[in-house]
Amino acid sequence: MEIGTLLRKLRDRARISSRDLARRIGVSHSTYLDWEHDKTSPSLKSYIRLANALEMNPVELMAYLTNQTTQIVSSEEKSNTRDRELREMIAYLRLQNVTLIESSQQVVNELSKIHELQRDGLHLIQNSAL
Repeated sequence: MEIGTLLRKLRDRARISSRDLARRIGVSHSTYLDWEHDKTSPSLKSYIRLANALEMNPVELMAYLTNQTTQIVSSEEKSNTRDRELREMIAYLRLQNVTLIESSQQVVNELSKIHELQRDGLHLIQNSAL
């Protein structure tokens, strides 16, 4: 697939008009259209601005445009993924917290038993001395 076609797909996915994207990048509308129609290519500086305008990392954009990756992840999908990962982490930490509380309670119970045994043993020693 040509770079221009890929740029169009990214722009459509971001729901940005070609005029608006050109304005965000700081190039004329005709210059941007030349990129989409594979007449010319953006400069490195324009690629970076293009990535920012599309809310992408410049490396991700270059990888996508050079066919190193075919996955486009929108900022909404990234946010959803981060939210899901955070919810999973919170659930895991809550489970660990419950496990820690249960373990702490077991330790307290065992210490109470030891204390009772020590107290009972002390009473036996005192009673046998009488």
